[in-house]
Amino acid sequence: MDSDRPVFENSQLMVEGYFSVSRWRKLVNEAAIAASPPGILQEAICPFGFEVLQDPSFLRLELRRFYCYLGSPEHPLINIPVIEETFLQILFSKLQETFPALAEQIIVLAARPGKHILLRKSPYICQLLDGLIVVEHRNTENLLQDYADYLICCLNGLATGTIPEWSRIKSDPMARVRMFQIFIILENLFGHYLGNPPQEWDVHLPSYRNARSSLQFYFDGRIQIEATDAETMAIDFIEIRSKQLLDAVSKLGSHTDDICNIRSKSYHGEGYLSISLSKQIYQSVSTRIIEDYTSFASFS
Repeated sequence: MDSDRPVFENSQLMVEGYFSVSRWRKLVNEAAIAASPPGILQEAICPFGFEVLQDPSFLRLELRRFYCYLGSPEHPLINIPVIEETFLQILFSKLQETFPALAEQIIVLAARPGKHILLRKSPYICQLLDGLIVVEHRNTENLLQDYADYLICCLNGLATGTIPEWSRIKSDPMARVRMFQIFIILENLFGHYLGNPPQEWDVHLPSYRNARSSLQFYFDGRIQIEATDAETMAIDFIEIRSKQLLDAVSKLGSHTDDICNIRSKSYHGEGYLSISLSKQIYQSVSTRIIEDYTSFASFS
């Protein structure tokens, strides 16, 4: 979501000018299986976030950040830091063998805090096309459902400011990118319950779509860059709109037996998010997230 420049023109991961989601997912799944402890089969998903928009034009853009999630039930053999590091090493090795053009642009393999693998020597100045692969293991019996629950809980997280990145949104460009992208997703998932977004949506959308952040902090520590005036206005709009969306969704569950309480561990952060909403809305939005993710591979 954060670029408008085509890339990987000669890569085997491009099919007729589009990034091949199906080939990328196949590679990630193979690495997840290879990194699984004996007797345990890990699930793997690698969403970009824009799947819910069902807009294949995003696959013509400069994709620099690749987020991979592994999932398996809790088990004594599951050593999360070891599994994440093993997965990253296997995936990058496969990438070097099969898609070297993309592998050459990856500069960081990121796992748990402090377990990052830097592929460039410090001091290093990050470049526009530098890429990142991130992995996070989740203790879950259904990884896609876990992902759907997280996105749904993000609505309450944004509206109440309890999502971890919100406390840093005005000073941390990485937090801004994540929150802007999460908001686009939530607007697409829940916006119709409130009605068409107000005129401000069109004003702020460029800020959401074009927000970028450097990977430099992996080499130099977290970088503080204050939000621009346009970004600050966009942040204020997110705060207001997300509260309106949550209020609209909350009012649609009028009976106690129609309400479900969803709780999800934060992705890329500590703590938990939660939300209470109509079972019907939960099932509808949850099903859409899962189906959009599954079907998006058909575009390439």
